[in-house]
Amino acid sequence: MSRDIKKYNGAKLFGSSLLTMLCCVVAMAVTSCNKDFEGVPTTKYNNDSLAVSAGKKKVLYLILDGVRGSVLSTMKPVNVVKINKNAIYTFSGLNDSTAVVPTNAGSWTDMITGAPVKSHKVISEDFAGNQLAQFPSIFTRLKQVNPNLKTVSLAASSSFDTNLAGDASEHSLFSSDAAVQTALKSKIGTTDADLIVAQFHSADVAGTAGGYHAGTTNYITAITTLDGYLGEALNALKARPTYKEENWLVIIASNKGGVDTSTPITDATLFGDPAKNTYVALYNPAYDAKPYNKPNTNEIAYTGKAPRFQSTTTTNIYATLANTTVGNFGSTGDYTMMLKIRVDETTSQTWPQFIGKSPSTADVIANGWEFAMSGNNYFFDYGNSTRPALKVIRDAQWHTIAVKFYMVGSSRFLTVFNDGVKETGGTNANTGLPIYPYDITGRSVSNTNPLRIGSGSNKPTNFLIRDLAIFNMAIPDNDLITYMKREVNGSNPYFANLLGWWPCNEGSGTVLKDRSGKGNDFTITGNVAWTSHSDLSPNISPSISGVVYRTVPNGVDLPFTIYNWFKVLPPASWGLSGRSFSPVYLSLSTN
Repeated sequence: MSRDIKKYNGAKLFGSSLLTMLCCVVAMAVTSCNKDFEGVPTTKYNNDSLAVSAGKKKVLYLILDGVRGSVLSTMKPVNVVKINKNAIYTFSGLNDSTAVVPTNAGSWTDMITGAPVKSHKVISEDFAGNQLAQFPSIFTRLKQVNPNLKTVSLAASSSFDTNLAGDASEHSLFSSDAAVQTALKSKIGTTDADLIVAQFHSADVAGTAGGYHAGTTNYITAITTLDGYLGEALNALKARPTYKEENWLVIIASNKGGVDTSTPITDATLFGDPAKNTYVALYNPAYDAKPYNKPNTNEIAYTGKAPRFQSTTTTNIYATLANTTVGNFGSTGDYTMMLKIRVDETTSQTWPQFIGKSPSTADVIANGWEFAMSGNNYFFDYGNSTRPALKVIRDAQWHTIAVKFYMVGSSRFLTVFNDGVKETGGTNANTGLPIYPYDITGRSVSNTNPLRIGSGSNKPTNFLIRDLAIFNMAIPDNDLITYMKREVNGSNPYFANLLGWWPCNEGSGTVLKDRSGKGNDFTITGNVAWTSHSDLSPNISPSISGVVYRTVPNGVDLPFTIYNWFKVLPPASWGLSGRSFSPVYLSLSTN
């Protein structure tokens, strides 16, 4: 008798359609070469066409606080590698598919309620303002719909135990991860519980103290220890006297990642945020490996419509503000201004302005400022300052530009950022010192001229502009590097600091609306052409649909998965936002 391994993709759905799938004919068993953790005797499946539903359904849910998926991917811990051979898994998971800054409390709540943060409202570690009465835990829901199901919670964090585990059939708080692990192995070996949840916190403590990256020894040590716990837990399952009559789904998931300053962020979408990066595995010995990878965000085009400011030697198209105080940066205080621009002009020109606030629209004098072209490059002139040519932007590609004004004691400086890179070049011919950061102490650049988009120099210009924003603060360098490449929206952490924000995406008309709420709209003079654009650019991380973020497991997906494993179809009134992920089953044929 020989056994041949085949992959069977017959399970079309794993979520809301699982109830139907359980009744379908699915040839499934476990192969002889996957000996890592399965421990499932061949007689259990033995060409049983209903093997997918064999055994009493049970769930082991292990929550690993602060374990970044990308770090696990690099480490390749021995038990994680074994688990992934029989799992739906991802190293590119998201703790949440919104831009809300992750917390332990909020992430746990996603993972235990299945409701999104906009519903459960847990955004701070003290659970203040929570809506858990409307969006209760999975322990509460299972108690309501099937009181015969026994649930157990073992927690290393008191706030988890207090706020989320109260309705478990049994819930206990422990002083360390090691104590949680000891209790977990004991429960696995002796309990008749249907759902066991264990929460571990040591990796998050180590990451907070030293950094959530592979260069932090204590962080790596904590993760290695947790990986050992995973192996012990699965071996304990395998040793259960009743294991042959049971069907365990093992969910292993980190609640969130953490800040990593050791590696530059190259992906400005949520997938590039190390604090949101998680590992998720849905393990069952009957599953074949099925990885979920993040989409290639570099292949998402920047699309929309933008006003084309095209001028010639005789005509100009420009836009101005009626409120002439906007754009006055004075002699003190902190500000940040940023914009996105695509220059399509084919003729190299010197000094045609593309945005500025100056008594002269053809040049800069002492109390004005401007961004202007310098051949193929651009420069920023502040009060007739020394102005080295900066990055090439006359290349028909989208670029992002920002300038930041900031105080250091009684001194004031400005610096420029190009496509997410802080400008450090340029040398003052008189002093030999770097131009940036540029010392503007005591220099007041304010006037009563309107803030203007477009040239006034009667030189050929041709550019599209989008997402112009001015903030009343100096955004920290790391955040500015990240957020200047993204489109401004309400999830930007500095949205409340906007003095003006003009997306420039109306698509028609002669008004560029101020979406900051300040009401300072630009009025366009001249016959402006609204131009459709759809461009791939490494310099811009366009806003992407939430559907794209849901292509990998999120924390809210896991309760939805558990409910379906227990044949509970959550009604719409529960307000869940989880989705299902289809497994690939192993099939054993006997000749």
